[in-house]
Amino acid sequence: MAMSEKEKLITLLNVLDEKQISALRTVVESMASKGQEKQELYGALKVSEPTFKEWDNQEDDIYNDL
Repeated sequence: MAMSEKEKLITLLNVLDEKQISALRTVVESMASKGQEKQELYGALKVSEPTFKEWDNQEDDIYNDL
């Protein structure tokens, strides 16, 4: 029977030593932090979106392609 992706990852993780696990944990935490920062940035952009509503018209559409 073929292993699932999860089982393959578990098998790979089981061969890592403590130093490698620590390095992997650091990478995963960094990626998670960057993901959180990106979500916060998107949230701030979404909040500011109504401010630019007046520019959403046909006359100003020519600037969308610049």
